[in-house]
Amino acid sequence: MDIQYTSYSAWRRLALQVSLGRIRWVGLEGMTGAAPLLRLGPVRLGPGPAERSHAVVPQLALFVEPLTSLVYRQAVLRLHLEAPRVSGAGAQARLLLPSMRP
Repeated sequence: MDIQYTSYSAWRRLALQVSLGRIRWVGLEGMTGAAPLLRLGPVRLGPGPAERSHAVVPQLALFVEPLTSLVYRQAVLRLHLEAPRVSGAGAQARLLLPSMRP
């Protein structure tokens, strides 16, 4: 399986603190895509030494997209962020949660 790390390059460059909270749910029925495979939170990102922005996500859910995974012949995952709150200075705050689009 090929894993892309491009989404995380901004986090490494900014040396942000990351706290994933506690695991709230892990279930094999998540392999169907109808339920989350993993649910955790609260997730906290930042601040770092070069960037004072930070984000809090009360709950994060990871879903498997089984049909899309079959088409692309690799795991395709969907991430759901519940009510994310980002605070910081304008465009710099947007660097904290990089786009997940290819």
